[in-house]
Amino acid sequence: MEETELYTTPEKEPTGATHHHTVQVEVQVHQNDIGNWIGRAEQMTAAEKMKVLKRVWVPPPHYDFPENGKFTKRKFRPVWLKNYSPWLTYSQKLQGAFCLYCVLFPPPISRGLRVFHRPSND
Repeated sequence: MEETELYTTPEKEPTGATHHHTVQVEVQVHQNDIGNWIGRAEQMTAAEKMKVLKRVWVPPPHYDFPENGKFTKRKFRPVWLKNYSPWLTYSQKLQGAFCLYCVLFPPPISRGLRVFHRPSND
């Protein structure tokens, strides 16, 4: 599965002015990346959920996790996947961590309950 990502890069001119250039990049996203299933649990069959549970995408050993922000420059640590297995998973597509079971079996939404549909990356 291919996704398109847009990156904006600043470039300094000799005059000191900064121009931003946007570059479109095709990124290969694994079909079992948990980011593909966010908000789709109600439409998934039990067999589809089981397939994701058994074969969710896991970053390869030398995967370069992106920094999470402009100021803190923190990165996801691969050891967290081992320490918090099997519930913690990482999405290359959304560049952040998710609770696997929370994505596939979300609790009913009720007042005051926060359901995560965005990655935890801070």
